[in-house]
Amino acid sequence: MDQPTLTDVANRAGVSRQSAGAILAGKSDLFRAETVQVVRKAALALGYRPNGAGQALRNGSTGFIGMIQDRYRYRSILSADLIEAIEDQLAKTDRQLVYAALAEDSDPPQLISRIVADGLLINYNADIPPALERATAGGRTPAVYLNIRRRSACVYHEERAGAAMLTSHCIQRWGSAAWLDQSPANPADRKTEPHHSIADRRDGYEQACAEAGRPPRLLRSTYGSGSAALVEQYQELLARPDRPRCIIIGDDFETALVAFIAAARLGIQVPDDLALAGYGSWRRVQLGWAMPVLVQRWDSLGRTAVDLVLASIARPQERIPAIAIPLDLQG
Repeated sequence: MDQPTLTDVANRAGVSRQSAGAILAGKSDLFRAETVQVVRKAALALGYRPNGAGQALRNGSTGFIGMIQDRYRYRSILSADLIEAIEDQLAKTDRQLVYAALAEDSDPPQLISRIVADGLLINYNADIPPALERATAGGRTPAVYLNIRRRSACVYHEERAGAAMLTSHCIQRWGSAAWLDQSPANPADRKTEPHHSIADRRDGYEQACAEAGRPPRLLRSTYGSGSAALVEQYQELLARPDRPRCIIIGDDFETALVAFIAAARLGIQVPDDLALAGYGSWRRVQLGWAMPVLVQRWDSLGRTAVDLVLASIARPQERIPAIAIPLDLQG
């Protein structure tokens, strides 16, 4: 069976070939909603698929935005909320998201040249290949980096202000708050280079302590030591006479669970005797107690990144800004 053509779609919908082509090319705002619906239903019924390269040549637009990420999961966080927000925002302009993964031996400029897209989202949180940075900086395709703080062309979470807000909340509620530092003592033990959030969160904590006139208290647990060893470390920490009233932990669910187990073994009630605070609203449900948390707005980050890319496509001569997304405090 021959591949259905644009003419077939137009004939089935009862419109001109030019009208059908314009609607399927994303210019639906020029037509009545009823006409758009009829054309799209005709294309779906016939199984019509436009030629992407030809469409791009005719319209100056591919209808796609590409996302480049690393195959190593620690370098590229793929949140469900992030992807859903990106896809929903792109759908408003009849665009689609396409993916490309960089392997260790990949050539970033070559990969970018093969992606048929109007703009790029770079989903790298650490260890960004220099060749990728050069390619996106000097290329013709607009590119916005996700979840990493840069001078321009990026969208990231405002971690410093968020940590300061959480710390101030804990100090007001419990009088003081300790900060759990889970970064490895030996930098060689890291799986990737440190994300900007590690330093920003600690800076925010220390800033809030200084503003409240409280000395900062940094606690350390062994990075990557496993649950059993962490429970022992927490028991030792919580058994001290100067046990903190509140501990602000990171966004690793295992850490919160380990702290709870260690406290239970010592007869310490959470949250009555020991308060925990951290990141991620899911903990409030999974751990079963009201816990102050900072929630990263992946949905807002995704929508903002799409808006930046689309704005740059429309106005390529303008510099793409860096935008910080505030965190929400819950509990």
